[in-house]
Amino acid sequence: MAKNNVNKAHVHEVFQNISGKYDRLNNIISFEQHKVWRKKVMKEMNVKPGSKALDVCCGTADWTIALSKAVGPEGEVTGLDFSENMLKVGEEKTAHMDNIRLVQGDAMALPFDDNVFDYVTIGFGLRNVPDYSKALSEMYRVLKPGGHGRMFRNKSTYYSSI
Repeated sequence: MAKNNVNKAHVHEVFQNISGKYDRLNNIISFEQHKVWRKKVMKEMNVKPGSKALDVCCGTADWTIALSKAVGPEGEVTGLDFSENMLKVGEEKTAHMDNIRLVQGDAMALPFDDNVFDYVTIGFGLRNVPDYSKALSEMYRVLKPGGHGRMFRNKSTYYSSI
């Protein structure tokens, strides 16, 4: 099993505490490049209107919102995160978007049936998952055959297919 050297309880506490500042910190730390990377990945994914998408470790829902715009009103997007406070910020940002559902859950035990989503994404959250091979296996499990999965990794290889 591929594992990160992270303490799940500590990571949860950190994100619970920084949720209100997370978006601003992300902009500062990445020099707003996360927006450029996400836009490029979204273009390359070529998300189809009417599709179903899952954003794992969605945090404050930035990628969830991008997916929502791409799938349109006929599509559905689910954002999943383990931090209730991050999801609260995401709920404020997505309150006007009827095709988004945010759920609290664990990336290593996704609460969805097999073969449900056309697209599955994970941003930078993979580095905070204790067993990333389990999380990737779960993402693959819920992805429909022929579906598309993407993750951000680091700035030299900013995304990768799942």
